[in-house]
Amino acid sequence: MNIMFLCSGNTCRSPMAEGIFKKLYSDDDRFSVKSAGLATSDGIPASKNSVEACKDIGIDISNYRSHSLKDIDLKETDLFVVMTESHKMILKFHLGVSDSKIYILNNGIADPYGCDIDTYIECRNQIYDGILKLYNEVLNNVR
Repeated sequence: MNIMFLCSGNTCRSPMAEGIFKKLYSDDDRFSVKSAGLATSDGIPASKNSVEACKDIGIDISNYRSHSLKDIDLKETDLFVVMTESHKMILKFHLGVSDSKIYILNNGIADPYGCDIDTYIECRNQIYDGILKLYNEVLNNVR
């Protein structure tokens, strides 16, 4: 199953989500995980605070570089895990992605861009909890 974590700039939330998922479920070969942004360019480094927030829990995203969704074949993705309702609406109404292929992580996660490290740590914790919920409620039964 191909999973795409998706946010706006692909420098904060979705790279953290990708890193956390890979760390938690690296031994589960049912999943291929990537992340991208709806409003970004390719090659932008993950934000310093995202790197630090993940480093605190043993996850290294320091070499991560952003990916624009515009260059990705949407048909290859089985599940889009988005951070907000607006991300879902863009996928659904502007890009034609089926509702059944979109999951809002933890009922929505606010963008920490430009905030202090404590805000990033809170965001990381919300993402972490959301990934546990996603795995247990949706992905655990995938064959």
